[in-house]
Amino acid sequence: MSTEFGEENRVKFIKKLKNSINKRVDRIKLEQAGKKNKNVDFTCLELLSDDIKVHITPEIYIHNDFYFNALTLKKYAGLKENYSIKASIEHGSGYSNSLWEQDINAPFSSIIVASEHRKTLYEKAGINKNIYKIGPFAHYAKPSISEGRILKEKRRLGKNVLFFPAHSTHWLDSNYNTNKTIKTLKEKTKDFDSVRISLYWKDILRGIAKPYLEAGFECVTSGHIYDRYFLPRHRALIEISDITMSNDQGSHIANSLALGKPHYLFKEDVEYSTEHTHFQNEIEDIYELQNDHIIDKMHEIFGDLSFEINDKQKEFGNYYYGLNELKTPKDMRAILLEIEENYRKISYELT
Repeated sequence: MSTEFGEENRVKFIKKLKNSINKRVDRIKLEQAGKKNKNVDFTCLELLSDDIKVHITPEIYIHNDFYFNALTLKKYAGLKENYSIKASIEHGSGYSNSLWEQDINAPFSSIIVASEHRKTLYEKAGINKNIYKIGPFAHYAKPSISEGRILKEKRRLGKNVLFFPAHSTHWLDSNYNTNKTIKTLKEKTKDFDSVRISLYWKDILRGIAKPYLEAGFECVTSGHIYDRYFLPRHRALIEISDITMSNDQGSHIANSLALGKPHYLFKEDVEYSTEHTHFQNEIEDIYELQNDHIIDKMHEIFGDLSFEINDKQKEFGNYYYGLNELKTPKDMRAILLEIEENYRKISYELT
């Protein structure tokens, strides 16, 4: 009996040791990946778009660290990097009317969203969870370069535009007429000194940078969805710009407004395709959203090129993006600790 007990303890010890070693190895890999890409220039498209196959994160719910959103919130709130947030964190831009099933079914009693619009959707759907509104993520990221380098870049570029083309995802390809887009860009930016194109990692791999480079534009990227410096680069790129533009809706609009940058959205026919039949429903969701009245409203509100964020844009940004929900480090820490208490309470009640 004692031998069996001893063997059982030995097995448990070895299992615990292996888990500890694996976690340490993962942490080392993560640190190495971060150091490798930390100081890479925005224009190093090939390096920053390199496909990261494995997403290494301490998060229980790994979707929380798409773009390392969870890490950004933890660092902002002064929590340890290896801590796991006990809530699902939405990673969209806030204007959509759809709810992601994975976020709802995550093993938590809390959900972190951007805005009142998103909170209302959960309430109308009868989702009985605690909802916390925090606004756009770029607000919480520290720029990847110093204030001095940002000013140096602004001097180099002069009065400049940062353009965000419609982008692909891991499994979906975005398709639009780049020649038409380039023509529109040149017409709209005649009074600017320079224009930079912010490309998504997947689109760089698809060769989308080529026509923009050939047209004389400088191409940049925030990096891979699994790159811990995505949001810091994204914030730095927006801060360098005087105004941002796009041919499709997305979180870049929310983040631009949150950082005080006006945004101009022009109409473009964007289609999506996939080689994976089980992602076809996502394309249908996108097309349904494109036909929604909210998109027409966005084109109306953001359809004029201006250096000011007007009242209508602020009102839209408050309700859909949560611009009025931005938190201080103290407030963010209080929210995350309250979420932890909610989680522990539910866990205790289930035991």
